[in-house]
Formats: sequence, structure tokens, C-alpha cells
Amino acid sequence: MRPIPSEDILITIGCEIESRPASAPGIDELAPFILSVDRTEEGIAVRFDGDARETLAAFVEAERQCCGSIDWSIADGPDVVLHIRAGEAALAVIGDLF
Repeated sequence: MRPIPSEDILITIGCEIESRPASAPGIDELAPFILSVDRTEEGIAVRFDGDARETLAAFVEAERQCCGSIDWSIADGPDVVLHIRAGEAALAVIGDLF
């Protein structure tokens, strides 16, 4: 079972963790596929190996359910890029998680 983030983290990112499907993949399942994590003017861009497409799509769908105030979008190409847009405090926490 994956550890639940601390209450402080959940409050900062505005997450209602109980809305997230328990079977959904987490960052730990995505970690082996991460190629880079960059801050952009809009937020955070996490680039993944193309083999992560299915796992990443399931992760984003789960995050949209529990962290609705954060914008999660996927850009597909040879690599897959997850774009995360949120307030500065939330981005700081999310950046640390990746």
C-alpha cells in the first residue's frame, strides 16, 4: 500500500485524497519512466518515456478526481509530457514529489 501524503501536503495542493481511486497508479509507478522535470512559466512539465503512456493516463485521471483545482494535461509525442498548472505553493510541493 502506498503511503498517504501528510495532511500539510494535502491541504497545500487542495487534495481530497479520499476521492482518488485506491487502485490508481501513483508517482512511484511513474518514477522509472521520468526523463526530466522542469519548471516552466505555466507550471511544471514532466517528460516521460513513451512506455509510460497508459500508466500516466490512469494517474492523471485519478489526480483529476482528487485534486480538481490543479490542471493536469498530457501532450503526446515520442516522449509523453505531463503539464501541471497550479498555484505557486502547490507547484512547489508537487515539484518536490516528482
